[in-house]
Amino acid sequence: LPGQTPETPSTPAYTRPVVGGADLIAFLRSDDLWVMNVDGTEARQLTSDGAAKSDLQFTPDGRSALFISGKCVQIVDIETAVVTPLTCFNSAGVLDAFEISPDGNQVAVSLDHELFVVPFDLAALAQAHTRMDIRNLHGCFTFNQNPTLDVRWSADSNKIAIEMRGVDDQNKGVDLIRVLDISECDSFDPFRLDEFPGNRFTPEGYTVSGIIPSFDWDGNLLFILNGIVRNEGYGSLYLYNIETRRAQTLLPIDDSCCYRDARWSPDGNYLLFAYQDMRMAAASVTLMYYIPAGIAGAGANFSPLLPSDFFTSARESPRPALRPARP
Repeated sequence: LPGQTPETPSTPAYTRPVVGGADLIAFLRSDDLWVMNVDGTEARQLTSDGAAKSDLQFTPDGRSALFISGKCVQIVDIETAVVTPLTCFNSAGVLDAFEISPDGNQVAVSLDHELFVVPFDLAALAQAHTRMDIRNLHGCFTFNQNPTLDVRWSADSNKIAIEMRGVDDQNKGVDLIRVLDISECDSFDPFRLDEFPGNRFTPEGYTVSGIIPSFDWDGNLLFILNGIVRNEGYGSLYLYNIETRRAQTLLPIDDSCCYRDARWSPDGNYLLFAYQDMRMAAASVTLMYYIPAGIAGAGANFSPLLPSDFFTSARESPRPALRPARP
């Protein structure tokens, strides 16, 4: 209108798509860290050292990803791709796990298969390089009854699920998942909520290998894990409910095997996993899917997040992590 200054059209702020309460996926390709949107777009590489990595997760502020490489914990800035060492435990035989609690207050650290739950204080952790240093952080809970291999937290940060080495009914060494309430900080007598597979169910390949290649917890009642059929860690998915203590087999892609590295979305409504079609034998490729958990196994058609030639090795283990979307 006459006498008025024309307004400059505003450019809407960029926002990533949000699915399942997540907006970003971190994952491994050829042992390097990548990130992408939850719809598979804008995949980009953050590291290029090719060193073996595990325990991918996002820091509580969502600005960085964290992972284990060898005996060290590393942090990489999502935007700049700058990698910063947090700490290294050079005197340890192995660093099994480093899992931050959902509330960001604690971290579960497994050194030489012994578990310590300590405050998540970056400055203090940066000065911790030995088991004694970790002990001196005066954590809430320790566990050394069985060798600890991996850890997951409950949504309320009061319980942990420990993947540990135990024995079955025939006294054979096997992986077991033990769920403990650690809210009382009692390392001597924590309340055991459940332990499985045990006599509850038997994943494919478990009788022979005794190994659970990967597992995850929705933080409430449901666990997801896989057995072993092919390529050192791919098998059928199993959904286990710690309330009913029952398991069911999940084959969400064409009712066929095989899967690994399944992860729950932050809101517990979606599943992220890697898949290989065993029917294609040596010609099978690794694909990643992010699907609604409620219709997994209902015969729905899903599209993979990335092109079929993105992963180049049949033994790829993407080990993904989902970043909770922030308001």
